[in-house]
Amino acid sequence: MYFYENEVAVVVDELGMRGVLANAHFDVTSTTSADRTLAESEQFAARWRDHSRIVPALGPHAPYTVSPDLYRRVHALAERLDILVVTHLAETQDEDRDIRRLYGRSPIRHLMNLGLVDSRLVAAHCVWIDSEEINLLAAARAGVVHNPRSNLKLASGIAPVPDMLRAGVLVGLGTDGAASNNALNLLAEIQTAALLHEGVRLDPLAVPAAVALEMATIGGARALKLDHLVGSLEPGKRADVVIIDLDEDNLVPLYDPVSHLAYAVEAADVRTVIVDGRIVLRDGVLTTADEREIRSQVRALAMGIGPFRAGATPKVDIEPGIRS
Repeated sequence: MYFYENEVAVVVDELGMRGVLANAHFDVTSTTSADRTLAESEQFAARWRDHSRIVPALGPHAPYTVSPDLYRRVHALAERLDILVVTHLAETQDEDRDIRRLYGRSPIRHLMNLGLVDSRLVAAHCVWIDSEEINLLAAARAGVVHNPRSNLKLASGIAPVPDMLRAGVLVGLGTDGAASNNALNLLAEIQTAALLHEGVRLDPLAVPAAVALEMATIGGARALKLDHLVGSLEPGKRADVVIIDLDEDNLVPLYDPVSHLAYAVEAADVRTVIVDGRIVLRDGVLTTADEREIRSQVRALAMGIGPFRAGATPKVDIEPGIRS
């Protein structure tokens, strides 16, 4: 979910990827009119709604950047178009305090009051929520996306995932954006989700290996309302398959494949990826794009951005208080 989603969709299509792509909506911190973004989203949905791998959605950014009126309008459009609403929700303590001050309610109760907490909702984060709100999300069949490494990097807190799972909330696993995580590595998120909650709860079964793996597969599909198509290997579902090389040093010996996937597998161990029956990664190399050329272009673009722009001298933090 962000800006220029049409361009994102074009590249997702070219690469052979699958994605739920949400056109972004802001109005509290944006000069772009709500009417314009709603019209853009309707056009975006019309363009991609019949695609076999791309699912268009609406992306009101967060309660602190989207007014109540725009949230209502986005939800009405989502109902008319029969698509999902993806938003950031209850991510930080500051957000919780600010939304309570502005609207007299917590972020989740604020969206509940606006009529958005339903089966169309996919809420990223949900860190600062209480037991009653967990039950509301479960009853509404809303999707929640847990982003453990982003929440740790930004010191946002730790979502009560074990409580959500016990209540029956549809919890998937995500990375959040590159600026909030750096490593968009879902295998690392599986490991973090499995380890983090066990350490915090002092319970080695708080999020068992199988549950962490489920959040990254069929659990994520349920949260995105795609479990009838993807998320598990079953007759009649799309042929989305990840093949991992188990002959690497870090994976020998093998006693329990699920435990390995939760605690030992690394991204470099992925050898082949099949999406909708098409091989998009073979022997660790993309088949749908020239990776070397893409890296070259990105490096060239980066030289004109931020500390790397022409004439600037980059400063790198070696240790706290030491600059290079």
